[in-house]
Amino acid sequence: GPDSGDLTLSGPGYDVGSNWVAPVISMNSGRMLYEPLNGKGYGAPVLTGGRYSLQVQGAWRGDMVLDFSDTLLTSYFGVADESVTVEVSGAECRMRASDDRRFLSPKGPVPRLLPTHARIEGGRFLCG
Repeated sequence: GPDSGDLTLSGPGYDVGSNWVAPVISMNSGRMLYEPLNGKGYGAPVLTGGRYSLQVQGAWRGDMVLDFSDTLLTSYFGVADESVTVEVSGAECRMRASDDRRFLSPKGPVPRLLPTHARIEGGRFLCG
């Protein structure tokens, strides 16, 4: 998705003081920076089964898909379908490793959203 400025992820693993020394620059406490070159998006590790809250300062600047894990990882580690719960602006979705991945292509993100994707669309968080 587009650059919406710094985001903040709260939940397991991020309840610590900020380390502002490079290259960490507060990402240890949930600060999420936009990555404009390769992924053109945001990313952060989360704990399976965790409950997280995602905040933006100001407003979302466009639509984006939220993604969690994938079936290759669950197969590799020999676990059942993993999930994580995410809350954005009061709306909550449970995201699974088995969720629809049709927003990805060999050339990067597909430029459209499907109703099967967990997404921020028009400033609202919608479950897939």
